[in-house]
Amino acid sequence: MPEQQNIQNMENVQEESWFAVAKDKISTRISGFFRRNKGKFIFAAVALLILLVLFRAVWQPFFLTLREYSFAFIVLTVYFIILAILIKIKIRLKIVMPLSLIIFACLTIYVLSDAPKYLAAYFRYQSLNIVELHELPLTRSERVQPLDSIYVQASEKINETESVTIPDLILADGKQKWAMEIFPTYLGQKLFKGRIEELFVISASSASPDFSEREKVHFSTGEHLLFSKNVKSNAVKSLGPLKYFSYFPTNVKVVPDGKGNWLQLVSLARYKGVLFPHIEFAGVHIIRQSQPNSSAFSTFLKRLLFGLGEFIPAEHIADHPYLKGQNLIPYPASRSIAESFKFQKGFLNPIKSYHDGDIRIPKMLGNHNAMPYVLLFQGVDKKDGLFHYFGLEPYDERKHGLSLSLFIASDGRDEKIYIYDHSKKKESLTGASAIATKVMESKKNYDWSKNQPVENRPYIKDIDGKRRLFWLTTVATVNEEGGLAGSIPEIVITDAATNLPIWVDSKNQGQWLEVIQEQMQFVKDE
Repeated sequence: MPEQQNIQNMENVQEESWFAVAKDKISTRISGFFRRNKGKFIFAAVALLILLVLFRAVWQPFFLTLREYSFAFIVLTVYFIILAILIKIKIRLKIVMPLSLIIFACLTIYVLSDAPKYLAAYFRYQSLNIVELHELPLTRSERVQPLDSIYVQASEKINETESVTIPDLILADGKQKWAMEIFPTYLGQKLFKGRIEELFVISASSASPDFSEREKVHFSTGEHLLFSKNVKSNAVKSLGPLKYFSYFPTNVKVVPDGKGNWLQLVSLARYKGVLFPHIEFAGVHIIRQSQPNSSAFSTFLKRLLFGLGEFIPAEHIADHPYLKGQNLIPYPASRSIAESFKFQKGFLNPIKSYHDGDIRIPKMLGNHNAMPYVLLFQGVDKKDGLFHYFGLEPYDERKHGLSLSLFIASDGRDEKIYIYDHSKKKESLTGASAIATKVMESKKNYDWSKNQPVENRPYIKDIDGKRRLFWLTTVATVNEEGGLAGSIPEIVITDAATNLPIWVDSKNQGQWLEVIQEQMQFVKDE
């Protein structure tokens, strides 16, 4: 026994001495190299710091990833601290190595299994202030053209050196409008003529929108401009040190200020929470047009160092009249709310082989404009205005029933989340993802190889004294590249209860209700 103890002690001494010698050699070489190249190290450190500051908008996605997976990084940090203590008190490596492997294996499984998103969605749902509606709100000022078609038509109206941004729905003069920036196409123009001087702002309810007039503006920043002229980079640079690690820019659009001027607006989202952060609306970043007498050099320095514009927190939106009722909430933020409703019946209910109450945002055939749909509603808990709408369906993609209608106020001032629970009310309505096939079945002799039903959005009206939910579908022509052509579309309105598709004149919204009432009479008579 004494001999075995001595052998064990000798092995421990050899193990510890080997580690100590290796550690001393490495630290000696590093310190010696640093002393010989001290000036170069200082210069490199200063240069790196300057690059980090000037290009902090470029590095931000990396820090946001750390924020998103904060639980894993906190565990790693705590473990390395404990590991350093264990090594210092000379705990055997035979214990440390297996422990390290177990920790890293657990964290790898945690990240790859989407556990962070699962937990973040659960805590997001728990934070919601949910109000259940007893009656569906009405839709009004229906838009006719789908997003892709508007983009194609706008692209057909510009010259060879111009491009347009993806259209976004805004509220201007109390009406829904599509708004797009016109920006330089090619790299050389972006570098030497990088500015935004014109906009397209067109009616969203017109079947044949007019692109003949352009709004004149003068922005030195833009969504697709480069370096310091990029509008998202300016939004990031204007953030303080603490906000930098949680806030990030999402949707970019132009909005009127109520005084005849146009503003660039960047919707900001943020990660909220320490261990399992979720995405929510943080506010907006506003950039005003450049003044004719402003110094180009001072503007450049401000863009480069601090970023142009003004940050308005979500809680101060009400202090700015031109932002009230506007489409402000980032789409990732509203989607995170919708995705969290899979936990409506409990924490474990969405797990595999159970899925009780597990609902999802549906994917629709040929639709590039995914939910949420931004629509004008009347009577959402006695409130009117723009809302983000989701028609949530069962988790199983083979099932297409409408489970839940979700309404989120688009300006972020109302923190309540409004729902209408179709499943709870046993209404048995068809969801949006199944409507495209119903439309195609209604006209079997139609050339569906050259036409496509897209953007099945809600159309809610009172028919014969009863409130009914329909799906308004745009039938658009497909171009040679497989995208939508910019033409006058056809409109089909499908009853969600009976699956009856009703074809109406897209150019005459005033007659839609009359046609629907006439067609629904046949269903009623049956």
